[in-house]
Amino acid sequence: TNVSGLALRNAGRFGVHVPWGAPMVRVAKDPAFGDPYQFHADAQAASPLTAEVGKVLVGITRTMSVPRRPKKESGAACRCVPAVTAPADAEQGAGGMIAATVENGAGRMAFFTDTLVFQPFRIEHDDNANLLINTFGWLTGRPVDSELRRRFRSGLFLTEADLVAVAKDEQ
Repeated sequence: TNVSGLALRNAGRFGVHVPWGAPMVRVAKDPAFGDPYQFHADAQAASPLTAEVGKVLVGITRTMSVPRRPKKESGAACRCVPAVTAPADAEQGAGGMIAATVENGAGRMAFFTDTLVFQPFRIEHDDNANLLINTFGWLTGRPVDSELRRRFRSGLFLTEADLVAVAKDEQ
């Protein structure tokens, strides 16, 4: 079993479900990079992960579901909040959850159906970097301010601009 398989089994304990047989989200209107399976997803204002996040570049993913009455684990009430959703006008997966937070007693978890959302070349697009730093801040209970977001973005390891510069140097 890989790490994502273990995470999904644990997600199921809290009522979060990713239907692997479901079709991938597909967006015909305004796809990212001309690929209908890469798209700009919508951040949800009610989520603790979405401060200074409007859109998130997502690719090749399904959506997850959370029950209206989340399960209780160890007697504590679970609270699930959508963080990122597919565009409402998507051909497949419209409005479905791509990221969600779960609180269970004193524990906190964040679930993402797109495992590549924070990879190099994607993290610098839309508000993906803000989503990542907000996730770390929320999970650890530490506040994230604009200065921390700026420092994080300026320290990204490898960006698209870096690759363009390398390609020019090689020519």
